[in-house]
Amino acid sequence: MRNIQYCLLAGLVLMALLFATLEDEERKAEDQAEVAIDMLNFNMGHSPT
Repeated sequence: MRNIQYCLLAGLVLMALLFATLEDEERKAEDQAEVAIDMLNFNMGHSPT
């Protein structure tokens, strides 16, 4: 019975880690998009907002 509990706990931990890394990747992508937009605006002569 204890093995089942350990398996469930391990699964929850893995899911939590997966969600954390996905959120982190999403944040990085948003930051990169903002930087790219700022660079485009700068290249076109507009001041970055």
